[in-house]
Amino acid sequence: MRWEYFSGRRRISLEKFVEDAKTLEEALAIFKNCRVSPPGDGSLSLLFKKSNPSPVVKKKEVKKSTSPSSKIGVRKSKEANNAKRKEISA
Repeated sequence: MRWEYFSGRRRISLEKFVEDAKTLEEALAIFKNCRVSPPGDGSLSLLFKKSNPSPVVKKKEVKKSTSPSSKIGVRKSKEANNAKRKEISA
């Protein structure tokens, strides 16, 4: 059975069909086991050429400010809000 027919009937992408394969040879084995002929346009080999492991990019850590001035500002605003609430309720 041809891949174009199989993928259309099953509504499956090439990437999803060979997602467990780590090499082109493993992908071809999957096609053989399912009795499906691989796509003839070279998309299978392109899929494995561009899926080479890329270097891992580390995310930058965001540090929270723990300076006393930022904590004092929060405390002052809380005290101001509490004072306003007392004035309104009185």
